[in-house]
Amino acid sequence: MSREALRVFAGCSLGTGPTRPARHVDGQVVESVAPKRPAPVPIASIVDQEVSRIIDTQPLYGESVQAAFGRKESELRALFASLTQSEAAELLDRANSTSLSRLNAERRNRLITFLTAAVKGRMVQQ
Repeated sequence: MSREALRVFAGCSLGTGPTRPARHVDGQVVESVAPKRPAPVPIASIVDQEVSRIIDTQPLYGESVQAAFGRKESELRALFASLTQSEAAELLDRANSTSLSRLNAERRNRLITFLTAAVKGRMVQQ
């Protein structure tokens, strides 16, 4: 389809049109059933998956272990900075049970300090 043809649908949202007429199968009326929407995924599990993904990444080719963990720490700070205060507070409550516990104590404490500042509404310098 061309761009002009798709422009017709620019202001539409799915599922807002009229209901479809009933279908007949073997002489019986089959009512159309609206598809069930998938249950929303809690943000906590998404954040935990992202934290695990960042921590589990392998060092890049030629990257030292120290540089790899520095990169991971900076990626985690960027992730924590993108969270709302309530999401950061929830992650802070679970900090010992998440993948953060796999980091060494010094890095974990720096990240928890950063997360605590995010909860209190003051972002520290990255």
